[in-house]
Amino acid sequence: VHSELATECATMATDRRAESPNVEGLSAALLDSVTCPISLALVVDPVVAEDGWTYEREAIERWLKDKDVVNSPRTNEPMGPRLLKSGDGRTRVLAAIESGVVDDEAASAWHCATARLQIDGALPGGLASARDHLERSSSFSQSFENEMLLEAFKARERQENLIKSAAAADLEKTTARILDCPLSKESAERARKKVQNLLSAHQRLVVGRRIEVEWDDHGNPKYYSGTIAAYTLEYGHHIQYDNGDLSTYKNLMAKNFRILTGSGDVPSSDIV
Repeated sequence: VHSELATECATMATDRRAESPNVEGLSAALLDSVTCPISLALVVDPVVAEDGWTYEREAIERWLKDKDVVNSPRTNEPMGPRLLKSGDGRTRVLAAIESGVVDDEAASAWHCATARLQIDGALPGGLASARDHLERSSSFSQSFENEMLLEAFKARERQENLIKSAAAADLEKTTARILDCPLSKESAERARKKVQNLLSAHQRLVVGRRIEVEWDDHGNPKYYSGTIAAYTLEYGHHIQYDNGDLSTYKNLMAKNFRILTGSGDVPSSDIV
């Protein structure tokens, strides 16, 4: 019945300024059907109570909370606590807004409230739909809340563009840390592949391999042998020397290391 009412009202309201008494009656009935009797505002997350009336979910839940005997806010008659999601409540609100029976301030507030619930995940639609509702809210009336949320979306867009630009200079991960934001799935995948490539480049220098390093001590070369104890991306290779010392090297290629096989040297081509 409510859906038919919404459709009929929207169809008959082509010329709002020349409304007939019948159209005015339908408009009033439509507006009344989507106005919460408790909050007296257009329903954003509508539910139907056992009295048959549509309410704002948060408002009717507060009304029902911690009460042994519940009376209908609309009729004052006893009713049960069961609430059902209104399948067409939001559609009726949109029909009322589009037919012009809702003033601009109320229409703006409804779109803004819808966006907030979508941002919080309480209503479906996600961020894209939330931004659309905020823009529609601004088209009816300006408010500080609406403008701040739209500015937040613009800041998010600038941030995403900055990270994309940083990726070209291989600074994406560092930039994301500065901005304290998570990487996108695509960015995370690129970072994972980069880690794999780093590990692949060092795969022959595996944990447990014996190595030898030559140090130049004022023109006198000295040799120290040890074992690769570990490898981490943050510190590189962890070398446990036979004399008990422990050192880390981000890049063994920058040092004069020689890989040893348990009993002797490997060919000179394996010097890393």
